[in-house]
Amino acid sequence: QFGKMGSLYAKGVLGIENPRVALLNNGAEDTKGTPLYSEAYALLKADDSINFIGNCEGRELPNNFCDVVVCDGF
Repeated sequence: QFGKMGSLYAKGVLGIENPRVALLNNGAEDTKGTPLYSEAYALLKADDSINFIGNCEGRELPNNFCDVVVCDGF
């Protein structure tokens, strides 16, 4: 739900036409992280209403890797 809310906010308020949504994780591979991250990855990937681009690492955030970051409160 947070990925969807963030995407809608980026579209409506920030004016980003197709916001890139990423899951903050400890690696870019889709198999990285705990079972919680694997389940979140699968749910985000299955949601056709958002532009999910996969996992991102914290070091990628300042580099404009994505427009919306989903995380569990790092």
